[in-house]
Amino acid sequence: MKFVKTAVVLAMSATAGPVAAAIPGLPKATEAQASLAEVIAYDMPGVKGYPVKATAMLFLPKGPAPAGGYNLIAYAHGTSGQAAFCAPTESLKRGGPWESVHDQNGDYIAWLLQNGFAVVAPDLEGMGPPGVVPSYGHPYYNRSSEGKSMVWAVMAAKAELGDRLSGAWAADGLSEGGFAALSAASEAGAATGVGMNFLGAAAVAPVLRVPEIYRTTWGQINRSNQTSQSEDDIGPVVFMNAEIAYLYKSAHLAGYTIKAAELFRSRMLERLKDDKCLDQDNQEIDSEILASQKAGGKLIDWPGTYGAGRLPFELVWFMTDNQGYFEAHKLPGKILFVQGDADDTTPIRIGRDAAAGIRRAGTDLQYVELKNVGHYAAPMAGRDAILAFYRQLFSSNSAP
Repeated sequence: MKFVKTAVVLAMSATAGPVAAAIPGLPKATEAQASLAEVIAYDMPGVKGYPVKATAMLFLPKGPAPAGGYNLIAYAHGTSGQAAFCAPTESLKRGGPWESVHDQNGDYIAWLLQNGFAVVAPDLEGMGPPGVVPSYGHPYYNRSSEGKSMVWAVMAAKAELGDRLSGAWAADGLSEGGFAALSAASEAGAATGVGMNFLGAAAVAPVLRVPEIYRTTWGQINRSNQTSQSEDDIGPVVFMNAEIAYLYKSAHLAGYTIKAAELFRSRMLERLKDDKCLDQDNQEIDSEILASQKAGGKLIDWPGTYGAGRLPFELVWFMTDNQGYFEAHKLPGKILFVQGDADDTTPIRIGRDAAAGIRRAGTDLQYVELKNVGHYAAPMAGRDAILAFYRQLFSSNSAP
């Protein structure tokens, strides 16, 4: 791992370390397309107001470099958890997936490299090597933190690669990463001082308007509770428990005062004491609910989160302050919003409304809806639209 000191003064000193020849556990598809694949560490402003260490994967494509340097994509992973060891770089070391649920990030990054883009993929604040990154965990869905994670990774890439980068960059990401891509737009100005000009972002299936998603999903859960006891109905309950637990911890980290007992019943109160990554959380919660069902219980009998009627107003404020930012402020550059109409995380109606709200705030937004495409399939299914967007975006190679 190499330590890269960004050009922005953060009142920290650093000593360069060895360069990793390869990223341990890197998917073969990505490795096959990369002429450079290393983990870099750098300083960034932390959520608590002081500089912290952060890590990212950095890639260059194979083949001759463009005359003016590579255009850079900052790519953010989807939800993987909140603990340091839930970082993609740490998961890959353990032989795990790049992120939770679906390990398609390797194919997507390989595709970006194949199309000639350099890529920097941050672990996001609070995730990375334990003992190196801050111990307070990942500020989940904190706009400022996730935006700075992206932008400071871009500056670190510039410090590492210099003139091998053109100076033009865009943000990209799926799910929570889609939120991070929008967040990068809101913080992008910080990178102009080191010659990195933000052009736009591709936000793929970004999870926005969570209070509305929460109410909609709990309505679905309550209907399922009355009409069926299928194992297929467990998924939304698992999603709600893990999602709200991460948001609760992140809101606390940001200074919002929420009592756990207002949100969670006995079993989730116990689970909050342990740090686990999303895959493990989902598997364990799913198993416990299934066991409860087999013992004669209903979906809502498992003592996890309360229903939509018990969403504390301070948690709503936290989500509105962060996710709602994009519908209240014009973002720079151009934004591509990609959404599948079969998304089982963000109902399509909510995705459409969120995109329209961002456009109403004055942002130059293009909305692409993918037919019969679910949440995690959207990046690969939307490749043609995303590539066309990037080709147009980088054609002038200058900030709009």
